[in-house]
Amino acid sequence: MFSSITKLCKIKKRRDFMFKILIIGIIIVLIILVLSIMTINKGYAYKHSVDKLEDNPYTKKHKENS
Repeated sequence: MFSSITKLCKIKKRRDFMFKILIIGIIIVLIILVLSIMTINKGYAYKHSVDKLEDNPYTKKHKENS
């Protein structure tokens, strides 16, 4: 009788420990997911600029050689 109670207590402790590990793992995955989404949104929000043709030094040299 005593050994069965001890086994049940050990199983409950092990179950509680595994549940804590599962919760910590889920929290880590959610943090990584949120950071990834924030990084992707920041990348898409970046405004790219293109130099004007007048400011391009290659076209000036190219026109002088022609």
